[in-house]
Amino acid sequence: MTLKEAKYKVLSLIEELNPESEYLTDDPDIQMKINSVFNQIQVELCRLKKIPAKYVYDIEEHGNTLLIKDIPNIYQLNNISTDEYELKGDLEIVFDDDVESATIYYYKYPELIDVIIEPQEIEVEETDNTEIEETEEESQETTPQYETLAEASARIDEEYVFELSQDVLEVMPYGVAADLLKNDMISDYGKYYYERYNEMKQMIDSRVSSGLIVAEGGLDI
Repeated sequence: MTLKEAKYKVLSLIEELNPESEYLTDDPDIQMKINSVFNQIQVELCRLKKIPAKYVYDIEEHGNTLLIKDIPNIYQLNNISTDEYELKGDLEIVFDDDVESATIYYYKYPELIDVIIEPQEIEVEETDNTEIEETEEESQETTPQYETLAEASARIDEEYVFELSQDVLEVMPYGVAADLLKNDMISDYGKYYYERYNEMKQMIDSRVSSGLIVAEGGLDI
């Protein structure tokens, strides 16, 4: 699910969706904080159903001591592909000298959504030389063009893909909606979505996979 799809769900729930807007909503308060709220909720949910990941560590290139904080977005260690190591507290893994590389299996935090929107430079198509000829000096003085904030926000919405499992993604919009409406004093929608969010969290199956059983051998009858 992309961030844009998730925003459609949330903004539809709270009746703030405007598909014509590049921000998908006309409410400036929601525009400003919705990415931060998505980050908060998905970090909470990744502890209920973990995101598996692996990291291949080249011991010959980087040395036999791996700082746990250097494993990308690590939340919790799961398994290491070799037994030839010593785990020193929660700080580092020290591998034996004869180990060349190791694969670290772990659970991770999700990649967070950009909260500070930084417009990128736009590539401008070159004009046919037969129509307009520029000197080298004029070309160097060309001012670079950048996205607007709205265009940058829309690009992030399209590019960002959540790493949470599908069942967790169905829960997430209710948590985001509840947080966005928590200061709404007029209606009880925030309270309703908060209660619904907590109910749905209780139904999350925390197992990352259901496992596989392989039966071999036996007798031919």
